[in-house]
This record gives sequence, C-alpha cells and structure tokens, in this order.
Amino acid sequence: MRKNSSDMLAVFAAVPLACAMTAVFTGSLMPAAAAGLLIFVLTACLPFCRGRENLWILLMTAPSTIPLNFMVLLKYPAWTDFLPEMGSGGLNYLLYMPGLMLIMSGVELLFTGMAGRILWPRQLRLYIPEAEETEEEAAGE
Repeated sequence: MRKNSSDMLAVFAAVPLACAMTAVFTGSLMPAAAAGLLIFVLTACLPFCRGRENLWILLMTAPSTIPLNFMVLLKYPAWTDFLPEMGSGGLNYLLYMPGLMLIMSGVELLFTGMAGRILWPRQLRLYIPEAEETEEEAAGE
C-alpha cells in the first residue's frame, strides 16, 4: 500500500518535540527557541496545515511544552520562593510542580494561539460532529 506525500510529511510535525527533548537533554535553551520557531515554520510549510493553522499550532505546541516546562522548573528554582512553607521541600515540589507545569503550558498555548491567529486570520471552520449525528449515521449503516 502506497502512502501519499501528505502522510509522509506528517512526520515533520514531530520535529518540534524532538527539538524540545534535545533542549532538555543538553540543558540549553537554544533548541527550545528553535522548537518554537519550527512550530510556526512547519505550520506555514506543510500542506495539510493549510486552513487549520491554529489547530496544528496547538497540536505541535502542546507536547513540546511539557518537557521544556519540566526543565525550566528544575533548572531555574526561583519559583520555589512562592511555595508555602510546609516543611520538606520534596513534598512541595511534588505537589506544586504539576500545577505550575499546567499553568505554564496553558499560557504558552494561549500566546501561540494568538500569534497563529494574527499570522493566519482566515482559517477554515472546524467541524466537530455531535453525538446525535454520529448515532444516526451508525444506525443508518
């Protein structure tokens, strides 16, 4: 079975995640900046992203931010000054780190989404089938 070129190009959507993982393992922020830039470059270049750029920015940004936020929270512990004094530092890390990672990822997704809307203001409307429609289609088949 032969795959079309659009399926082959889908592999490039994982490149920002690879850059983010490289940033984590090297401890450098340069690959992280490259990952952020690559998200927008790949969205502009890949043909299956046309018309749905905001969706693809979201899909490429979300997995890329998780390892980067983990690295930032471990490497730059200035955020620990805001933790309440509860005794052991390890317990504070375990309790607050996932929440801080979610907040950071959410803010990054908002900013990349706004930047995507500024760069590509005209996009196709996303169609999400409702439950009734899918049940009717399943019953009719």
